[in-house]
Amino acid sequence: VERRPTFVPQNHKACSLLQSPTLGPHPLWDRGLDGSGQLAHIGDTGLDYDSCFFRDDAQPVAFYPKSNPKHRKMLSYQEMVEDDGTRDHTDPYNAHGTHVSGSVAGKSLGPNVQYNGMAPNAK
Repeated sequence: VERRPTFVPQNHKACSLLQSPTLGPHPLWDRGLDGSGQLAHIGDTGLDYDSCFFRDDAQPVAFYPKSNPKHRKMLSYQEMVEDDGTRDHTDPYNAHGTHVSGSVAGKSLGPNVQYNGMAPNAK
């Protein structure tokens, strides 16, 4: 039996270290390389699209095959279909898909901007 480690979000460090060998600078973002005009596709366990990193109170989420280019973060969302045929619009598996999506393109609406993803202006 081992003690379970405590996990803490580290996006504020990862985004810096992926752009520079030292903590702090963001040379890619400083040059405007922030995901603007880009579309990222993530295939994972699902997405908590009500998270502050993806929510858009002014636009509904479009479910594939429909799309909503006006949504601030999501063009379209492919819902999960379980083996028994039930459909799930959430991220039920420990939020791994939400974490991965946030690391790529999350952009907070609130005070958590230090945890934005590498391409915060991408959809």
